[in-house]
Amino acid sequence: MRCIGMMEELVAEGCSAIKSRHDKTNEELGDLRLQVHQEYLEAFRRLYKTLGQLVYKKEKRLEEIDRNIRTTHIQLEFAIETFDPNAKKHSDAKKELYKLRAQVEEELEMLKDKMAQALEMFGPTEDALNQAGIEFVHPAEEVEDGNLTRRSRWSSTVPTWRSRRR
Repeated sequence: MRCIGMMEELVAEGCSAIKSRHDKTNEELGDLRLQVHQEYLEAFRRLYKTLGQLVYKKEKRLEEIDRNIRTTHIQLEFAIETFDPNAKKHSDAKKELYKLRAQVEEELEMLKDKMAQALEMFGPTEDALNQAGIEFVHPAEEVEDGNLTRRSRWSSTVPTWRSRRR
């Protein structure tokens, strides 16, 4: 009987040690998982902000191309009305601008798709960080704030630039 008691005590101590080791390992894994999520947040932030800047630049490039297309169209119409021999040159330039616009639009869509994919892949990390109670500014908000800052800075410098031109 004493042997059975000792055996039960040995098994109980073994189970307790295994449970303790299991709990400690789970805690370490949780800490490690949280650390990986925080590192992923920083990598995602860099990627998303870079993509956001590229999208902003491509959108500005599209606006510039559209202005050039309008200018070239006006020049073409004027050249046609005045029988200018350079009309063909303006027509070719307009065609090239449309090709360039299509290319930039394609690149812009590709960048937006990459942003959407990155945002989708960030979802589990965002959930894990929120569940852990870690507060952070979402990179999508940072990108939007950066774009608003750029636009406001640009719009405040345009009137200054225009007044200097006059």
